[in-house]
Amino acid sequence: MQDQVSRYTGSWQFAGCKRSWRLVTCAVLLLAMVSFALPLLAAQPDTANTKSANERLKIAVHVSSDANCCYAPGLVAAIKYFTSKLADEVNRDGGIANRQIELSYHDDFEDACKTVSNVRAANADPAT
Repeated sequence: MQDQVSRYTGSWQFAGCKRSWRLVTCAVLLLAMVSFALPLLAAQPDTANTKSANERLKIAVHVSSDANCCYAPGLVAAIKYFTSKLADEVNRDGGIANRQIELSYHDDFEDACKTVSNVRAANADPAT
C-alpha cells in the first residue's frame, strides 16, 4: 500500500518516500510568483535616482526545507536551481529597469518563528 494518498496527513508515499503536499505546493507557487513577477517589474519605469540604478536589486526567495525527514526530495535544490537560472537570464538581458538582480535565499526549515525572522530580515534590507 505504498502508492496511497493520505487525506489526513496531506502527504503521499511513493517507493517508501514520504513527501509533503504543502512543500510541493509552496515550491510550485514560488516558482510561479517569481516567473510572473520579474516581467512585471521589468515593465515598470525606473523612478530611482542614478545612484540606485547602479545597485543590485535583491529578491528574497523563501523556501521551507523538511527539517525532520531522512529523505530530501530535492525541492529546495530545484527551487534554487531554477530561480538562479532565471535570474542569470534576466541579468544577461539587462536586468530589471537596468538593475542586475541578486537572489537571497531564506530557509525556515518548517519553523514558524524562523519564517517570521526571515521575512523581517528580507524586509529590513532596503535593496529588497
